[in-house]
Amino acid sequence: MKESNIPDELLEGSFLIGECRGGIVDQIGYVDKKDGRSKDFLKLTYLFEVGKANAIKSVKVDVPLDPKIVDPGEVKMELNRGQRYLLRLQSLRTERGNTEARLVAGSVPVEIVK
Repeated sequence: MKESNIPDELLEGSFLIGECRGGIVDQIGYVDKKDGRSKDFLKLTYLFEVGKANAIKSVKVDVPLDPKIVDPGEVKMELNRGQRYLLRLQSLRTERGNTEARLVAGSVPVEIVK
């Protein structure tokens, strides 16, 4: 992909280019402090490898899901393992050597073709 083909909104924000290594859907449970009831939500997490040759780093990328989805079987994994993508990020943080990122809600990863 040439730079002229990249949308302007991607060039303005934080982004990540990496190879998708796979994904998993997690069901996270918690207790709501307001009413004391148990609640849960789904979280889609992809693992990406970023870097070149001898400097490769793993990055966990969380994808926001529609809160109406309650069954993990309903979540569609749209990214293919082994394919490189350009991702627009809402946040990126490194804590204790682990790097985590979150996609901007509604953004679509752009597949990079060699």
